[in-house]
Amino acid sequence: MENGLLNLYEVAKILRVKPLTIHRMIHRDEVKGTKIGRDWRFEKTEPERYIKEQESKGHFTIGMKFKTVNNLNKAIDCFKEATKVYPQNKKAHLELGKIYFDKSQEDKIFSTWAKQRLEKVLELDSENAEAFSLLQKIVPDIRDIKPANIFEEKINQLSDFIKTTQTIFVKDIAQGHHDFPEHIYNTIKVLSELVNDIDAYSKGHSEKKAIYTLAIGQRLGLTYQQLEIIQMAAFLYDIGKIKIDKEILLKPGRLTQEELEVVKEHPRLGADILKEAGLPDEISSSALFHHESYDGKGYPQGRSGEEIPLTARIIRAVDTFGALVSERPYRKPLSFDESVNELKRLSGVELDSNIVNTFLDILAEDKDWIFKGEYIKKKFPIRRILIVNDDLWTAKAIKGSLELEGFGTIIAQNGEDALQKIYELPPDLIITEISLPDINGYELCKRLSRETRSSHIPIITITTGSDIGEEIKVLESGADIYMVKPFNLRELSARVKALLRRVEQERAVSPLTGLPGTVSIEEEILKRVLNHDEKFEIMYLDIDKFKTFNDIYGFLQGDSAIKITAKVLLESFEKFGSKSDFIGHIGGDDFIAITTPDRADNLCQEIISQFDLRIKDLYQEEDIKRGYTIRNSRDGKKEKFPLLTISIGCVNNLKRNLTSYWEVGEVATEVKEYAKSKQGSSYHRDVRAFEGIRI
Repeated sequence: MENGLLNLYEVAKILRVKPLTIHRMIHRDEVKGTKIGRDWRFEKTEPERYIKEQESKGHFTIGMKFKTVNNLNKAIDCFKEATKVYPQNKKAHLELGKIYFDKSQEDKIFSTWAKQRLEKVLELDSENAEAFSLLQKIVPDIRDIKPANIFEEKINQLSDFIKTTQTIFVKDIAQGHHDFPEHIYNTIKVLSELVNDIDAYSKGHSEKKAIYTLAIGQRLGLTYQQLEIIQMAAFLYDIGKIKIDKEILLKPGRLTQEELEVVKEHPRLGADILKEAGLPDEISSSALFHHESYDGKGYPQGRSGEEIPLTARIIRAVDTFGALVSERPYRKPLSFDESVNELKRLSGVELDSNIVNTFLDILAEDKDWIFKGEYIKKKFPIRRILIVNDDLWTAKAIKGSLELEGFGTIIAQNGEDALQKIYELPPDLIITEISLPDINGYELCKRLSRETRSSHIPIITITTGSDIGEEIKVLESGADIYMVKPFNLRELSARVKALLRRVEQERAVSPLTGLPGTVSIEEEILKRVLNHDEKFEIMYLDIDKFKTFNDIYGFLQGDSAIKITAKVLLESFEKFGSKSDFIGHIGGDDFIAITTPDRADNLCQEIISQFDLRIKDLYQEEDIKRGYTIRNSRDGKKEKFPLLTISIGCVNNLKRNLTSYWEVGEVATEVKEYAKSKQGSSYHRDVRAFEGIRI
């Protein structure tokens, strides 16, 4: 230790990881240090800060799971614990603020708590638009008391990007192969959301409108360049409303003629903002003309027909439909059929008939999309899909299609980014491209299927290869479904729903053993982890050499081995367990059992004794006499394989503070692997003392 600082090896020793891992953690900005020459130095408090941050993330992840199943009281407890352990966890503060905000609609006492949490988020992240917009609804004059003007900062961020990359930007737009960087796309989205938050007639459907405009553009045969333009314009066309007096925009009733004239200025104001930001004329003109009418009776210039830019005509049609299906202060939202009929009435009058007909075709094919997403969000927990693709255009197309079906989506542009996102907030399903810039899709699938935290997550792969060899390679790497480019987005959505439906059925109850599946297993482990006063022992059981047994004796006998194991567990727990114990079937030859530490030894010994005795019923007599099975290898040589045995890894919270479902899984897997290294059936109990998160 030099001058009160730690070197890299000292930090690695404290965190119990390899020095190379610390290097990776530095580059991922997980551990913060100072580079001095070729070496790194760290504050003495850095390891403790890192451990607290990881522990906080564990509490946050559990909280998000409880929030997903609408168990808000437990979610609140987890988020509180996350902020208590690590006060800088802005995500936990934000989730608490959102829950309190929702509860404040029924009980005003929650408003104060929501305000405290949201202010803390802005203290940690002054540009957090979500916290700002919620806080603005609690404290209407927040702009007067908050020095940072988030809107201006975001405009400046967008403008700075355009100005610093003007030549490249304009060249790429002209050549028709531009992709907006992800942070610029996010900035555009935030700007759109800020407009929606202060507009009485907007309900935050900017992403849906953007998807519809893109769908129309694709049907009309627009170029890649034009689709890029319409994508940005669809988010920004109403941006001029930010310059309109809030009192007018938030007025609950109809506007007076004078107020209406003020609102009619927003197209000009928006066009000026976008021009100043340095965006192409096609985008600013979309803002300027999106209220023009096909019959020439619109504003601000009274243009008609094809004098109105195509992008503005498309936006006008989508914006009109959005207004029809949204609630107004003076009327309820129109039904789908009523909205369609109104579009037909306006076709050729206010709206371009060609665009309306194209839009109606899309709506006819995907009826209720605009309503379905909202219905699903209210009735069922949102399931998250991780999209791993370095092509943002494809990723956003998939994202839009799935979000219209009610799914939540996350985008990762490479394999390492995907692994990090899975660690932070595990998705319910993964869609990955085989060709990735760092690790390829095969390797990603293999890593995900090997690790406890991700082995249960179903995977859909997308590739350009279509031969049977490619399909076998993909499926053997751990993927569940294989799709070839080009693919249909609606087919992809259908496959996602079918795969999730199948997985949910398997997770609820194992059809083979009748034991609780992975969903119940996770809930049981979480219940014990969160009860800090309860001492528990979790047993991870795995049948050794099971695949080889399947190859020699067939899948039916393999199923019989799994059923025997389940029966042994049930009878052993009936003899030595208690009513509060739990037995679950993860799938395949893996089982989980939960008991108390004082019962673990007797249970493990009974399970091993009964398993070794009963499993012999599945073998032929000569194999039992030999003590092994024989199989011919590919080159004709005879190979010997031992009889099936069982390995049990046990982990408890007697000497360590287990803080999350994933930590339990990782430690139990590690201990089980140690048990498997021994000859014959065996068990091993982890009695090491270590407080905190494992690496």
